[in-house]
Amino acid sequence: MLEEGDEQFFVVYVTAAEIDLNDVDFPDILIAIIQQLAVQFKDRAGISLKPRFFKQRFERLKGILTSEISFDAFELGGDLLKISGEIKGSPDARAEIRKLLEPDTGNLLNAANDVISEAVGELTKQGKQGLVVLVDDLDKMVVRPHGDGFGTDDYLFVNRAAQLTAFMCHVVYTIPISLAYSHHEPAIKRSNCDSPELGSSRRCRRRRFEHGLGLRGQRRLARGHLLHPGL
Repeated sequence: MLEEGDEQFFVVYVTAAEIDLNDVDFPDILIAIIQQLAVQFKDRAGISLKPRFFKQRFERLKGILTSEISFDAFELGGDLLKISGEIKGSPDARAEIRKLLEPDTGNLLNAANDVISEAVGELTKQGKQGLVVLVDDLDKMVVRPHGDGFGTDDYLFVNRAAQLTAFMCHVVYTIPISLAYSHHEPAIKRSNCDSPELGSSRRCRRRRFEHGLGLRGQRRLARGHLLHPGL
């Protein structure tokens, strides 16, 4: 974990517990980020983030969700966790949910950034300089053919780079080490304003933070990190 102490940035951790590494796509990551943002803000900062436009974005899922969700009293932490559970728990439900959410990706990102803007505003009131989201464990994703000559890793980090880098906060993604040394490295660098670099193990600390690009590890391991300033 990153050391706390007198941190100037609030760090939200997203791990494999929230994402199915056997079959991961961008909507899953977006849901996991906002769900953990809501949970960790409430638990660690005592701040309850409002769902805002998320309720409308997910109402279309009513007909396929087996979990009981009240869209009249939609709650980011608990209800997004239920949706994440359905994505992870059933390949059929996963396909249906993605099919319904995919055409609405732009609006989902707008809704996510609306929540993130509220979060950053609350952090500013507490004297923090900003928000950092660390999406861990994606270096362990299962890589398989995706279609059109792409692997699932290429598809997520190259084809969907515009979405991964659209969050209005600092974001760090771990990536499969194969991508850091692949022919996609220039494209990844252009998308993320920084080259993929070898990063830390799960046990890491914050040694410095410079414009969202300063997360470094205690131990140097073969593990790619994408460092996206997001601002």
